[in-house]
Amino acid sequence: MIEVKRKEVGYFPASSDPCLKEGLGLLLDTSSKNLAVGLYKDGILHYVEEKDVLKKQSELLVPSIKALLEEGGFAPLDIAYVVVGKGPGSYTGVRVGLTVAKTVALALKCPLYCVSSLYLLKKGEVPTMVFMDARNSRSYVAVYQGDNCLLPDQAMENAEALKILKDHPGYRVGGEVGYLGLENPEDGVFHNLIDGVKKIYLTDPLSAKPSYLKETYDVPHL
Repeated sequence: MIEVKRKEVGYFPASSDPCLKEGLGLLLDTSSKNLAVGLYKDGILHYVEEKDVLKKQSELLVPSIKALLEEGGFAPLDIAYVVVGKGPGSYTGVRVGLTVAKTVALALKCPLYCVSSLYLLKKGEVPTMVFMDARNSRSYVAVYQGDNCLLPDQAMENAEALKILKDHPGYRVGGEVGYLGLENPEDGVFHNLIDGVKKIYLTDPLSAKPSYLKETYDVPHL
């Protein structure tokens, strides 16, 4: 059974389209082993959050959206914009989330905001080094401070990523980092999905492209 939760957020960022403040936002991220789906309007977030469902995201995503609409008393046509994590992350997970987001945006002719899945792991306005397991002793890594990107999304060896973290003791850590022997912090995925409307939305949802970062090992590091 899908569990729908509700909480007051009381927040809406300055958007590239201010009229969206009154609309219902569909928030999606399936780029990691977790599932995050939310509906946001008037400072209230209805959401479904499932942990460790990497192989079940495709079967859980659409039913979760349906459950959220029913719980909130909304109709699909009420959705005014969509925000989705575009990767990097799980190849299948990124594809699943982006495909559903594009389909909804096309059907409803509404704005689609595609944001980095690493951006979704940042910690407010403090410098945050975010991690995601890229397997084979590698990590997807970036450093964000609020909306400023200090280190672009990239893949690197785990040892190199940990060295950067050690060399910058002022950085907070974001993401699920248990695989690196670090303590997993609390995530702020939904708040950062809401923040996604600060980005420039796509007028043509079909132009949305995933970010897989499989060949970024030569990107300059800090």
